Amino acid sequence: MLHRKTIIKKSMQIGFLTQISRLLGMVRELLMIRYLGIGMLSDAFITAFKVPNSLRKIFAEGALSTVLVPAIVKQEHTNSLAKFMTGAFILFEGLCIIIIAIGMLYAKPFIHFIAPGFSPEQKSITSSLLLLLMPFIFFVSTASLLSGALQSKGKFLIPAFGPAFFNIIFLISIGICMYFNLPVSTLCLLILCSAFLQSVMIGMTYFYYGLSFSFVDRTTLPYLKNMFWQFLLCWPSVSFSEINLFIDTTFASLLDPGAISLLYYANRFMGIPLGVIIGSLTTVLLPQFSRIALHSKKRLTFYVFESVKVVLWITIPVMILMICTSYHLFYTLFLSPSFTIEHVEKAAHVLQAFCLGLPFLALNRLFLNVLYAMHKTNVPPFISGVAVLVNITGNMLFLDRFKITGLALATSLSALFQMIFLITALHYYKCHLSIKKCAVFLAKYMIQLLAVGLPLLFIYFGIKTFLYENGFAFILNTRFGFWYIALPFCGLYIVFLWALRKKAKLHLFFID
Repeated sequence: MLHRKTIIKKSMQIGFLTQISRLLGMVRELLMIRYLGIGMLSDAFITAFKVPNSLRKIFAEGALSTVLVPAIVKQEHTNSLAKFMTGAFILFEGLCIIIIAIGMLYAKPFIHFIAPGFSPEQKSITSSLLLLLMPFIFFVSTASLLSGALQSKGKFLIPAFGPAFFNIIFLISIGICMYFNLPVSTLCLLILCSAFLQSVMIGMTYFYYGLSFSFVDRTTLPYLKNMFWQFLLCWPSVSFSEINLFIDTTFASLLDPGAISLLYYANRFMGIPLGVIIGSLTTVLLPQFSRIALHSKKRLTFYVFESVKVVLWITIPVMILMICTSYHLFYTLFLSPSFTIEHVEKAAHVLQAFCLGLPFLALNRLFLNVLYAMHKTNVPPFISGVAVLVNITGNMLFLDRFKITGLALATSLSALFQMIFLITALHYYKCHLSIKKCAVFLAKYMIQLLAVGLPLLFIYFGIKTFLYENGFAFILNTRFGFWYIALPFCGLYIVFLWALRKKAKLHLFFID
């Protein structure tokens, strides 16, 4: 059992490495825009890559990791763990091979299904790229299986560095393609090489820490059957965001060329807080929840409530800052001949709509981990199914009026519905999250947010007005001018929220 301070320390270590990965990922997207532009080719590549990449999030970062870690925790002896890992490897890698074969055999009809608005030429390009990219999932699922074993033993460092390592190789691959003017099909092959090298690195770490494989016997089979059944029940819930993104892509294909690309790039910004902060925290907490659920339900309820407070304390100010700076994020990072002012404005609106659902998406990750740590796998798929229906309905209602922004709004709305149903499920399974205590915490926090934010906002506009009225407008009119003033104020906002949390009577168990 990790001490509460150790939980935060481990989360910060993982968060730091994940932040490196996300930053490298943003650099990767910048290069991708310059390599592919915004239009038919970029939509084709993003749609093709979305298929194995979404499967990666199911197998590597989603359902597999969620059910694997609690199952490994039950394997108390090294020999039983080795047998279990062998069985899990054969089971899931065999499943991956079947999925890859199906994806390659039915690439064209599948692309027609998920992107009905594409032209025949665009569908042909997308399906050919999908054929090259499908094996990607085999390598990343291998890395995921081995990472799950390492995480269950408290070894988080190298598994957390894996995505950053992948992005480094990916960046080099894009640079090679740009320098030598190579086709996008070559980039797809280099992406496969990146995933292979990542799996090799994780595999070497697995054996370095004394973990191994062994022959499966009859004692292992019940654990494998139970885990696989939980996986089948788990993946619709844990992969909720990916399912919604697939649905949004289908609707976006009916809009103008470039809509899928803008939706993708806006969603990439959402991955920063969800992956860096929330993903790292839930990665460390999942083994803890699994152990606590075996021994003390009351203690689990306390941990969940304190985790909710930390998640809200982090995501709400991040949501506010991202909404306020969304235009300038795209203007500063993406503006180019391939990414025009019109693209900047559309992408900013999409990001703002996504950000409205940030706290809900973060809490959903936490609540799902709690349910799976309790081995309650029956209800979450139905909850996710209802939330997906809400997203589809929202897309149909919002598409004509709000265009691509409406797709993001529908996603945020469906995340809210999923959160409400997950809280209800937790109560049903005797994990009673006190709504009253959460409301009191939120009320105190909102007062602090306003008390800190309004004076800073007043000073910010005062400085901005002073600069414009005294001949210093040129400072603000440069590409990075906004950030010269806004970035220090964003930093002060976070610092004051941290420093004054106790005066606002905000008690955070994992931080104080």
